[in-house]
Amino acid sequence: MSFHGWGLVTLDLDGTLTTVHGWRFIAAALDRMPEYEATYVKFRTGAIGEDEHLANMLRIASGQRVERIQELLAETPKLLDIEPAIRRLRASGCRVALLTHNPPYVCEWYVREFGLDGYGGTSMAPPVGGVIPDPGVVSADKPKALQGLLRELWIPASEVVHVGDSSADARVFPLVGGGVAFNPDRDAVAAAADVVVRSRSLLDLLPVLQTLSPRALGAPPFERL
Repeated sequence: MSFHGWGLVTLDLDGTLTTVHGWRFIAAALDRMPEYEATYVKFRTGAIGEDEHLANMLRIASGQRVERIQELLAETPKLLDIEPAIRRLRASGCRVALLTHNPPYVCEWYVREFGLDGYGGTSMAPPVGGVIPDPGVVSADKPKALQGLLRELWIPASEVVHVGDSSADARVFPLVGGGVAFNPDRDAVAAAADVVVRSRSLLDLLPVLQTLSPRALGAPPFERL
């Protein structure tokens, strides 16, 4: 199976690999929904920025043991066929990594569970004695996380196709060789992508990558399905 020279597929997590926002699921399980809903409303209405919203969500896990949060990650509803899709991509010589606002203790679970090649996420203080600390000040910066991932994996941005559903992902699309809006949450995200895919199975990404070729960085999208 050929994927047109793509060296790396980067995958968003919440809303892309998961069918619900992962932090909404965690908040519900920990009986912290009022905090999640409050920060979500403030963010959507522009009362707070993305960095503060991210910190508020990560704070929901503060004081919890990493093992408990990772149990909830396992229970979070997800796309079908994540593992076989990743396995086929890697078998073709294409590496696969997360590009997300999530912290290391979340990303590392997904890397282990699904056999990913790495991740670009949000930095925060590590757990102490297995207990997750307050996130403090964090930066929801996917372009910066992307640059770190490219340095780690020694892959040029022109050989990267990013897959995501939100406005943060739309900001990544022009920085790489291709962008796939996977179940996008708004029209502007679909418009920013080269291809739009609506599916409950990650396997439906593969035929798209067989036909999508890298474009020049910063060029507008040229193809949509």
